[in-house]
Amino acid sequence: MNYWVYTNWTEKHAYVHKATCRDCNNGEGQNKPKGDQNGEWKGFDTYQQAYDYALDYINSTGCDNTQINCQHCHPEA
Repeated sequence: MNYWVYTNWTEKHAYVHKATCRDCNNGEGQNKPKGDQNGEWKGFDTYQQAYDYALDYINSTGCDNTQINCQHCHPEA
């Protein structure tokens, strides 16, 4: 997978990351030992697939934060 989306249902956001992003860590994240109590990772082959998934999550759940792209790795670039 080249891109990952982290959906966080407690903080109500979804971010697209490059697999190499320090926050993503190829879908392992920084807090893997905590499990999936706050959210989950889902992998995608293309940025467009990841973006569409994140946008759908934001729209369907009424997320407070509508920012989609990670501010560290800038997957849209």
